[in-house]
Amino acid sequence: MAIVIFDLFGTLIDKKKYDYNSALKWLAETYFNGELKKLIELSQKVKEFYLKKRQDSNMETSFCEQLKIFENELHISISEDYLSVEEKFLRIFRDEYLLDGAEDLLKYLYNKNCSIYLFSNSIFSGKSLQCYLNKFGIDQYFQKIYSSADIGFRKPAKESFDVVLSDIGVINLNETYYVGDSFEKDYIGALRCNISPILITSNKEIQGLSFANLNQLLNYFSKIL
Repeated sequence: MAIVIFDLFGTLIDKKKYDYNSALKWLAETYFNGELKKLIELSQKVKEFYLKKRQDSNMETSFCEQLKIFENELHISISEDYLSVEEKFLRIFRDEYLLDGAEDLLKYLYNKNCSIYLFSNSIFSGKSLQCYLNKFGIDQYFQKIYSSADIGFRKPAKESFDVVLSDIGVINLNETYYVGDSFEKDYIGALRCNISPILITSNKEIQGLSFANLNQLLNYFSKIL
């Protein structure tokens, strides 16, 4: 039975609009006594620090870790569960849409009894991503959702893929596919772990499995599964 692991952002859903400051405004007004200016300044410092750390090591931080920093620096404690705050923040921050062909592809693989997973680079936890996907109507197709925020490493780090593959319990690497839109993070990352990378791209020079869109990928799977 085939295992298909998907990237999320840019592969299954894509950006309409991101508004981080609006989400910070909500966070400030709800939990930090309206200290928006301080929260924006602090958020920028945290972002700069972790971006450098990420560039050097592919290590990932999480939004929940950032909340702890906000609490400590502003001397204000959040009474609500971090994951609940994170889930609400994510919905305010990101406005996205489901890419054409995504649901048809997932439904086809699901009906073929494939094991479907999701592994994404994100500062948000897998649990929050699961809730977030509910609004697109595709959360039910995934057996489990993995986020670099939970793992501690981002793609293309081999450590990140190793955690996912180990947790899934992959035995047959030849029947395990990773579908993504980034050559470096998704395609090369999967290749390093000896699973079959599939790239969604308009670049026709890619050597290996690549498709211009998800409808073409569905056509491919319909021939081999």
